Amino acid sequence: MKKFNTLGVVGLLSLAAVGCGGEYTPEEEQAMQQPDLGNVEQAAEYATIDAMQTRDFSTWLFGSTPFFIENLSSTHSTPYYAYCGSNSTSGTIAAGATISGSLMCNWPGARLYVRNNGTLTGNQRLYVTTY
Repeated sequence: MKKFNTLGVVGLLSLAAVGCGGEYTPEEEQAMQQPDLGNVEQAAEYATIDAMQTRDFSTWLFGSTPFFIENLSSTHSTPYYAYCGSNSTSGTIAAGATISGSLMCNWPGARLYVRNNGTLTGNQRLYVTTY
């Protein structure tokens, strides 16, 4: 019993010496303060998509997800297909041209997919930007 009491007293003294875990120094408290974030913005995503390839991108949970598709080819028009669930758009982008668009992809877990429907690998490349 005496050994148990000695261990108990040592344990209590140890806790008293280091605190109970809920105390922070002023420096620690200041480091934990989070500044006002203001407007939240989604980071832009970029991808180069070669012929017959598809890439996926993050989407906004509220509203539509805007995108730009640039045809990197200087000689070939390139067809594309962009879709998100049952929402889609498609077309052909002239050589060196850029198009813009947006799709409603506003549900949890939604992804925007962009497919390069060109057939000339290495010649028909699209550069896609979403934000």
